[in-house]
Amino acid sequence: MDSPVRWEPRIYPGRMEWVRRVRSDIRSDLGGFPDDLASDVELCASELYANAGAP
Repeated sequence: MDSPVRWEPRIYPGRMEWVRRVRSDIRSDLGGFPDDLASDVELCASELYANAGAP
């Protein structure tokens, strides 16, 4: 049985200029997953990040 996939946690400053880095890290982390899944997770994570940092 395969062991679960785990990643080290990351902490990003709550500023909009970091959205690109968040997207890049998500895409890198999900490199072994299907492209459509990785794209959906990347979009959701970047939207959550952007909305959390919005004033």
